[in-house]
Formats: sequence, structure tokens, C-alpha cells
Amino acid sequence: MLEGTLRLGFDQFFAGVKITVADQSGGGIGQAITDTDGHWAVEVPGAGTYLVTLDESTLPSGMSLREGYESTSEVTVAAGTPRAVVFAVGEAPKGTPFGERAAQTVFNGLKFGLIIAMSAIGLSLIYGTTGLVNFAHGELVAFGAVIAWYFNSSWGGLNLIVAAIMTMVVCGMLGAGLETGLFRPLRHRRLGIFQLVVVTIGLSLLGRQLIQLFFGAEPLPYTAQRELWRRGLL
Repeated sequence: MLEGTLRLGFDQFFAGVKITVADQSGGGIGQAITDTDGHWAVEVPGAGTYLVTLDESTLPSGMSLREGYESTSEVTVAAGTPRAVVFAVGEAPKGTPFGERAAQTVFNGLKFGLIIAMSAIGLSLIYGTTGLVNFAHGELVAFGAVIAWYFNSSWGGLNLIVAAIMTMVVCGMLGAGLETGLFRPLRHRRLGIFQLVVVTIGLSLLGRQLIQLFFGAEPLPYTAQRELWRRGLL
């Protein structure tokens, strides 16, 4: 299968664009029209090299392929493996001055360091009070970020601060539920620390798969971040 997504940045998708796939001799294989998310897909008969053509006349008014990119791309497909095809649409992003890039890098590093520090404090607190190394702690932190995103962007468009406060309540309830519904009964059954650590590893694997199932593996911006991207500040 050949597939791709036509978009500009994180929030501008191109629908109604025609994509045609042909073999090397020019014989037609199939065609597709991008949906509202800019996605298209064409089934191919098997492994081989195909010509994928974007019909520039179907692009929105004022849009064209980026300079240096051709409307027809030659793509090789392996047996049983889907292949993504990239067409660069719109103007290339402008370079950022060194000072701005340095400041942004420092800010990103500080932000990431604060996330690690808060996570480490929580992990240390759990270990200090229970003696348990919780291997699912990272997934619980990620769960909080996902729930905050849903409150902020998907379920009600709440302000990010309000979404964070509600997320703390939800995560507190989750932690209390795991303690009273899982770990406390296991301690009453006199499970040792090693067995409880194995349980947290299982929770880690379960949490990771659930997050990828319902949220996906692609990072998505909060509403405030999306506005900054639109203004070119991030």
C-alpha cells in the first residue's frame, strides 16, 4: 500500500487533492482523493516501483508544491509493507536566528528538566513510604499529560490551567484506586516486594498500550501551544 498525508504544519490539512499511482510503464494502478485529514491511500498489487503523481491543479488556491519538489515521485514498495509518500506543500519554514534558537533550546531543556524533577519527586515519595519501586510511574505521568490534553483540546476546550487542576483530581483518584484496589489487597496476601515490582512492570506495559490505543503514538499540542505555533512563536 502507498499512503501519505498532505498538510502544512500541525493544523492545516489539504482535502480534495487527487493522487494517482501508476507502474513504471505508465499503466494506471489506482487513484485517491485526500480526506478532511489530508490522508490518502492506494492499494498496489505487490512489491515493485511505482510512480505517484500529485495533481497540482487540485491543490487549494494559492498553494503549490515547495520549490525543488516534483509532482511525480518514484517509490519502491517492499512486499507486505506499506510505504509513506511525502509531498512538500507550501513555503519552506524560514530559518530562526541563532539567539532565538538558543533561547528556545534552553527553555525546552528547562521544561524537560522540570518534568523529570517532578516525576523523580513522585517516584522517590512512593519508594520512601512503601519501599516499592514503581515501574509504572512513567506511564502514570504520561496518563496525566494525556488526560490534560483531552480536557484542554478534545472534551471541552477548557483552559490549560483548569484542565491541569482537573487532571490532578483524576490522577489522584487513579492513584488511590490502584492503592486500595490492587496493592493493598496484594500486601494483605503477603506478597513480597519482588512480586509487587513484577505487578508494576505489568501495569507499565498495560498503561503504555492503552495510551497508544486511545491517544496514539504521535505527539499532539495543547490548545495554547497550537496558538503559539500558528503565530510562529514555537
